Amino acid sequence: KDMTHRREMIQMIVQLLKQREKGGTKEWLDKLPQMVKQLEVSLYRSAPSFKAYSDKTTLKQRLQTLAMEIAEKTKDPHTEDSGSSSGGGKGGVGVGVGAEDDIVLL
Repeated sequence: KDMTHRREMIQMIVQLLKQREKGGTKEWLDKLPQMVKQLEVSLYRSAPSFKAYSDKTTLKQRLQTLAMEIAEKTKDPHTEDSGSSSGGGKGGVGVGVGAEDDIVLL
């Protein structure tokens, strides 16, 4: 049951990112599937309930919040708050927040 809903969520994240990044580069499009999967897993793990995770009306806001959290973690690589790696060393693809508070790729 969860997997069906999670696949739908992945597709919605792809649509939101493609709307924001119209005419993305080949490199961006190549990295999109891996990036979307990482975003979806983060949303899934951080949601207080499956109902909250599945709420399409809050998806964009939750992605923006997640982007800000990722940006904070990657802003200063010398901070040691959790000791976990953000995965930034694999090609440098990240997610940030644009001037209009939309999700953008770094």
